[in-house]
Amino acid sequence: MSDIVVSDFRRRRVKVQYVVADVRSSAVVTATLTVPQNKPDIASVLSAEESPVITKVTMIPGTVIIEGTVSFNILYVAALPTQPVHFFEASVPFTEFVNISGALPGMVAEVTVTAQFGSYRVVGPRTVEASVLLEFHVIVIREEIVEVALEVPREIVPVPTVTKRKIALEEALLRGQGQAIVEGDIIIPPEKPPARTIVHVDAASRVTSAEAIVNKVIVRGVVSATVLYVGALPDQPVHAVEGDIPFTGFIVIDGVDPGMIAVVTSRVEHVSVDIIEPRRLRIRAIVALSATVVIRREIEFIARLEPVPEKILVPREFLAQEIVAERQESSVFKTTVTIPAGNPSISRVIEATARPRITKVLVKDDLVIIEGDLKVTVLYVAALPGQPVYAAESVVRFFTSVLIPGIRFGMSAIADVDVVKVTAEAIDPRTVDVRIVFKTWVLVTEVRRVPAVVRAPVEVTVPEAPEAVVAPPVMRRIHIVRPGDTLWLIARQYGVTVEAIVQLNGIRDADRIEVGDALEIPS
Repeated sequence: MSDIVVSDFRRRRVKVQYVVADVRSSAVVTATLTVPQNKPDIASVLSAEESPVITKVTMIPGTVIIEGTVSFNILYVAALPTQPVHFFEASVPFTEFVNISGALPGMVAEVTVTAQFGSYRVVGPRTVEASVLLEFHVIVIREEIVEVALEVPREIVPVPTVTKRKIALEEALLRGQGQAIVEGDIIIPPEKPPARTIVHVDAASRVTSAEAIVNKVIVRGVVSATVLYVGALPDQPVHAVEGDIPFTGFIVIDGVDPGMIAVVTSRVEHVSVDIIEPRRLRIRAIVALSATVVIRREIEFIARLEPVPEKILVPREFLAQEIVAERQESSVFKTTVTIPAGNPSISRVIEATARPRITKVLVKDDLVIIEGDLKVTVLYVAALPGQPVYAAESVVRFFTSVLIPGIRFGMSAIADVDVVKVTAEAIDPRTVDVRIVFKTWVLVTEVRRVPAVVRAPVEVTVPEAPEAVVAPPVMRRIHIVRPGDTLWLIARQYGVTVEAIVQLNGIRDADRIEVGDALEIPS
């Protein structure tokens, strides 16, 4: 950021954020799902997954309005003599109102939603009653630009006692979205039968690297697909095959430069599968990419000053959340699933899936502990003459930890756990051994109360003007300098002159402005 002279002292504008509220809220979404016309009637639900997505967040006085949709994936046994397995999807909208005292339009609401629990009941030949518990985490933030003092000349304070403070800030600068078109083949191994028809395909994506170049972010990742299919054998058994397909995409974001930090998330928007050959399945997927480009910077400012010159500077405190550490590790979790008493024994296991839900994140000295629930579903062929397909579910507690030397008890941490791979093997007719590979991501932060000496509010006395003269109000706007900005480009954007911006902001060198500068724009 550039330094400017105002009231005979050097200051710097910084954007600080104040947390107005940090609350959690729950809601139950209930809907009746209908089997599509091209699918057979339903006999029983084998397994189901629910995925909530937020589409709109609106802030009104005292309330945050959250709108979104819940997507349901239902795997079921058809009401036919051969009991084939089928699949259908459905989407249901939801709206949640979270009352937050002090929330006002113009503030920033950061909202996340997770599906905590789902239940399903067949209520008719073609209808399923679904209920899912959603948990919302809402953080309301108020942003403010303050002017912190960098130096105080002796003309203002003859012999000042100055304490300076340096903090590291990580600012979000630019955001952008993009897509990657992914195509690749999965080969069915020799120990499994070739494919006759496709039952269902599921896919998840993960980003392996992100690199910032000029005006772009290059993204590399992997799409992991699981295909459930009917084998080309007389008894038409159901099998599953998995495969990974690498992809490369890019996101165009003007102003990005090499060396900036790019954080990218990905999500599979659409996936389809075709049988190219009896043992070759072609996967096509559309992956949505979202990037936030950040730059880490440091600022040194006056934290304490004695004596404080009245009407020029005032002491103030604000909260600064500093990033302490970030880690990503892989681990293996083992558990067993027992077939419930009402289900038949196992002939063979088709596939297993696992869905983690984090319930607690604890920060100890040099260690972050993550606890949660794990919903494990095993799809298997029953040891019966017709070889029907059944599912067994189990919810178990999981525990993992990440070693981070230097962190301390009392710091804050957020964590995310992704399931990379699940393998399952029947160890007896009614017990399945399940191995789950986790990828755990942890971000540790510390909120510090930072003292600062800031510019005092300026009291302006407007002299009484003659009746014949009416002074129009002067409106000023704030422009935050982005990568690639110059004073000439900024002036052209707002229709003003470079000289007007330089004079208003006290800029010493018109050729040197820094990313993150807050410039006042006359209009």
